[in-house]
Amino acid sequence: MAALIETESVKRYYASSSWLQRLLLLRANEIQAVDGVTLRIDEGEIVGLVGESGCGKTTLGWLLAGLVQPTEGAVRYRGRSLASIDTETRKKIQLLFQYPRESLNPRHNVRTILSYPIRKMGYMAHTEITARLHSLLDMVGLPAHYADRYSFQLSGGELQRVALARTLALEPEFIVCDEPTSAVDMNVKVQILKLLSDISREKGISLLFISHDLSAVRFIADRICVMYLGKVVEQAPARQLFEHPHHPYTMALLDAIADLDPESTRKASLQGQPPSPLAPPAGCRFHPRCAYQEQVGSICRQRGPHLQPLSTDHHVRCFLYPENGQNIALVQ
Repeated sequence: MAALIETESVKRYYASSSWLQRLLLLRANEIQAVDGVTLRIDEGEIVGLVGESGCGKTTLGWLLAGLVQPTEGAVRYRGRSLASIDTETRKKIQLLFQYPRESLNPRHNVRTILSYPIRKMGYMAHTEITARLHSLLDMVGLPAHYADRYSFQLSGGELQRVALARTLALEPEFIVCDEPTSAVDMNVKVQILKLLSDISREKGISLLFISHDLSAVRFIADRICVMYLGKVVEQAPARQLFEHPHHPYTMALLDAIADLDPESTRKASLQGQPPSPLAPPAGCRFHPRCAYQEQVGSICRQRGPHLQPLSTDHHVRCFLYPENGQNIALVQ
């Protein structure tokens, strides 16, 4: 299957905005939001991106959407640098935001909100615009009369459906979904997830689904990437990652889901807080919180492991799995 969008060793650093941090550390440190991530998303694929707050998920999503430029590395869309694509092609890459109420103009009704991108796609006659508008509303599960409603008249789930309709109006091939279900209740969350999944399958649209909610990612994603402090530490097909996680951080995240496997004997609970991205620890970035680092030895504190294949489609960044493929410490 052809790659739709991909990154190659992409980095995005930000200068620290705190004068106190710069003073105490005696230099202008950089926040290493994304630090050398290589990621590929194929046509029609849904990739889940998970990790704790501050791990770099949103920044990576913005890099893929072209909202920020990489400090180093490359982002390519259909083999071309994202920075060099034309305006028409850029329309094929869209974002679905976390809080639709903040991204929808409260002074405009749904008809006005959707008509603008519809016109951008070349629909000019009133009848064409109306037909396209009703088609979009139907696509996201809203009746036609919602076209005359304003954002303050809509629930959180309805707002997210309108935001999705606006995104779909530009006929995208790739959508970055940044925590799109975090502000709705469980019933609405399931509806939105199913809607996104169905639209992706029917239209062949690729999705990057960013979330800290593992149950949501498990429901929708074909493949999952786990990030920690700017780096991808594990990636695998969704079912494989949930049933056979290999990185200690992934295991700790899954162990936090109480109903995942009540009889599991795995004990990899997270301890402490993530280090600051201003001063990540030497060696493996996860080692200060890792339940297995004493078993591996001092190498975890001396240098960072590479993301290496355990199989064709399962990769992990951990010294528990040296390059010869043998597991030296972990028993699942």
